[in-house]
Amino acid sequence: MDNENETHLKMDTNQNDIATIVYTSGSTGKPKGIICLNKNIVFITKEIQNRLKYNQYDKVLCGLNFAFDYGLYQIFLTLSVGATLAIKKNYDTLLDIPSILYHQKITIFPIVPTIINTLLISKLLERVKLPNLRMITSTGDIFSVT
Repeated sequence: MDNENETHLKMDTNQNDIATIVYTSGSTGKPKGIICLNKNIVFITKEIQNRLKYNQYDKVLCGLNFAFDYGLYQIFLTLSVGATLAIKKNYDTLLDIPSILYHQKITIFPIVPTIINTLLISKLLERVKLPNLRMITSTGDIFSVT
């Protein structure tokens, strides 16, 4: 991350202050709240950014719940580089997604495997040209489509 973008992540708080509590679904046991300190949020945001390379010209479509860690990190990632976050509270139908991606000129589409698998199997994304879309990202599970 270059110095210009890094300034977006600096806070006038103690790095050991609690920033948020993320609640897990309990997929590895019982559901629980995970305390995230400011330094944890900054560290993880930088690590994801180092891998995905969001930039100030990106427009990210987020239909993920912000209680879900990857949904929450879309806020931090876009803020860290000055990108635009287009929030879609929910998808009325998966049929709407290609149109939203096209008309909103989305460049990054973070999603969960169950939805992207459905989009790939149905070939919905192949039915429309998406000239602005440069990346689909996912977390939480592996893709089952072969």
